[in-house]
Amino acid sequence: MHHRLLPSTCVALGLAVALVACSDDGGGASPADAELSVVEVIELPAPAFSTLQISPEGDAWAQLAGDELCVAPVGAEPSCEPLGDLDPQSFSFRADPLRLLATDDVFVRFREPDVVEVDVASGATVRLTDDGVDELVDGAVIDVQPFEGPGGRVHLFRSTTRLGDEYRFVVARLDDDGAVEEVDGLRLVPDRVPLGPPRPIGDDRFVMSAADLSDGEELVVVLDLGLGTIEPVDTGGIRDPKVVDTEPGRVLLMDLQSFRRLDETNPFFVLDIGTGRLEQLSSTPDDERTMLAAGFVPGGDAVAVAMAPLFDRDSGLGALVVHPLDDTGALGEPVTIAEGDDFLGVDDDGDVVTPIGTGWGTELVWTTNDRLLLATSEQQLLVFDTS
Repeated sequence: MHHRLLPSTCVALGLAVALVACSDDGGGASPADAELSVVEVIELPAPAFSTLQISPEGDAWAQLAGDELCVAPVGAEPSCEPLGDLDPQSFSFRADPLRLLATDDVFVRFREPDVVEVDVASGATVRLTDDGVDELVDGAVIDVQPFEGPGGRVHLFRSTTRLGDEYRFVVARLDDDGAVEEVDGLRLVPDRVPLGPPRPIGDDRFVMSAADLSDGEELVVVLDLGLGTIEPVDTGGIRDPKVVDTEPGRVLLMDLQSFRRLDETNPFFVLDIGTGRLEQLSSTPDDERTMLAAGFVPGGDAVAVAMAPLFDRDSGLGALVVHPLDDTGALGEPVTIAEGDDFLGVDDDGDVVTPIGTGWGTELVWTTNDRLLLATSEQQLLVFDTS
């Protein structure tokens, strides 16, 4: 495994990036100019699909590759350890991006899950909630979806399983001595299961995807650690909402069901938590493309979307499109930043390169330090300079 630069794409593309920020009265545009260039190509140990997670600031990545967990700071060689029983949908980077939280896979591999912390630089692991039980037996303690909460404390969801009974998850946290303590009043409805680690939306509030096993409903839940509440939010009838990215007060959602069926080329929505406003990303100038991966531009005033041809994947007409947002959460007209061979087309070996989009992994991250990270179909993680 190695890192290499693609000669044909390392030159600056010289493309002006116009992020149109509409004022409240609808007048005027404030462009932010940038140049887009590939500065690094990271060869991943396995296809990205749903196993790749990138830290929010693009400092590190983690991926399951067969029976191994591979982790690395961006720019360094990965460390791979035999930890294939971990659940990639539980991966959550701490504020220190070289610390990764995860749990064993309970719903696929039927392992009794513990919270694990991984040193991204070395690959070393520490089990934070190990009770000595590995199998799903009656009365086993299930710890899932760890995340870093206020004060840097590790939080998680815990349920004691009784075979044939319903799950009853409560929010818990590790105290200063490493003991697990429940947070008073923070309980999910019985048989409601968290599907991904909570993501911060500001003021000790977090948002996450969840499922109700009693009726199969998929939903989005806001966890307020300050007020001590867990409440579902209205997602406007989205059939299978998945939290993709967050900014303070805003959530980027994907309708996972329509995305997987390819019956909707625009499966992404922006939800304003304060106002409840829900906006679907609008059609792009080329309806032959579908949105595959998306993420907020830092500050939350725009969404970047990587696209690929809907039917003819071999055409190589990848594109990067920006959808601006105003202060009310209203979307402006999409702006195409780069497309075709200037973005994702055909590489030096003649292979067609397209974005990867799965709905579960992290495939696109735009960072505050002028970097855009994007996973591709060629088992690569591209690092763009957006300055």
